Amino acid sequence: KLINDAEILIADPPYNEWQNTILPFCNPTVLAFTNYQNRARCEEAISRQLRTELIWHFPDGRWVSPSLPRQNHANILGFGETGRADAGEKQCRPIQRKGQSAIGTWKQEGRIYDPKPRAHIPSVITLPRNMSNAAGGFGKPVALLELLIRWIGGDSVGDPFMGSGPTGVACVNLGRKFIGIEKEPRYFDIACQRIQDAVNQPRLFDDEEVQPKQGNLICD
Repeated sequence: KLINDAEILIADPPYNEWQNTILPFCNPTVLAFTNYQNRARCEEAISRQLRTELIWHFPDGRWVSPSLPRQNHANILGFGETGRADAGEKQCRPIQRKGQSAIGTWKQEGRIYDPKPRAHIPSVITLPRNMSNAAGGFGKPVALLELLIRWIGGDSVGDPFMGSGPTGVACVNLGRKFIGIEKEPRYFDIACQRIQDAVNQPRLFDDEEVQPKQGNLICD
């Protein structure tokens, strides 16, 4: 029930498990990771109107088959409402004229823009895989999850396929509440330790006003 109360649901099972996955949740927004082979099964499991799609591009790629290209992207399907898309990297850009791809408020005089504090997120996000994490190439980078969570907004995030806990670490870094589920005891323990380490990590620069506090960890 707790995960049902989260404003964002991050769904990232092993892609070939989408055919066996049912998500009986009613979270306002769902972000689902999949690939082209399992996209239809993913949409069937979510059973909502697709609103948008992003591509996560990881240049290091992974080998798939001698007769197929190296796989260096994953699909991120967005269902439900989002926040503002100017949630990307911080930018310190001078006022620019229209046509120079500045993101910000248009000032009528002279057709110039006053850049916003953060860039507009792209539909193709390039970040390397986090090969050092316990899940190897299947774990998502914390920076990717931070970007997505900033974009969606809200105060709470649920992850029913928590794995080694990158979503939880991203929530700690952003000051969000986090509810995670993981069936593998090994990954559950690793996730709990990573999240606790993130809570204990001193912050030199805080982007968010809310400071995270670790709640109780439950292991069945």
